[in-house]
Amino acid sequence: RDFLETVLDALPFPISVKDASHRWIHLNSAALAENGWTRNVAMGMSDFDVHPPNIAERNAAEDDHAFAAGEMVITEDRSQLPDGRERWYLKTKQATALASGERLLIVSKLDIPERKHAELAAEESRRFLEADVGALPVPLVVKDEQHRFVMLSEEMARLNGAARSAGRSSPNGCSGKGIP
Repeated sequence: RDFLETVLDALPFPISVKDASHRWIHLNSAALAENGWTRNVAMGMSDFDVHPPNIAERNAAEDDHAFAAGEMVITEDRSQLPDGRERWYLKTKQATALASGERLLIVSKLDIPERKHAELAAEESRRFLEADVGALPVPLVVKDEQHRFVMLSEEMARLNGAARSAGRSSPNGCSGKGIP
């Protein structure tokens, strides 16, 4: 047990172990530090003891799903830390059973702020580009590598009686007149 605790505490990301009643039976040093807890305070508590009801209920539902699935469940999770900072995590939950038959849930959280910020920035850029293309006063289409329309200006849609839509080989009703 000391060996396992030492190994888990050496890992730089939060890891916790819950029992079938959703109570923490182990948290590594990173999980304790993230929440400002001590091991003695946290042991035996559940999400309902430390989180608002909506977050606790979501976590319990994820736990139940992981216990039932019998396979690793991976989600992206936005959390607000006790100091008010917001973090994005790639959260994994894996159910397992001890030789005694006791079922446990192992939860790990990998901090992914840079990736999440890049995803959000890319989505914002895409929306901005779509708005710009849509507003152009000239007929314009943008196609992907499979020759599907991914963007269509309002003028092109108007000329062809089509709705602006993406991912189609031909926009609704678009004849392709004047499209190279």
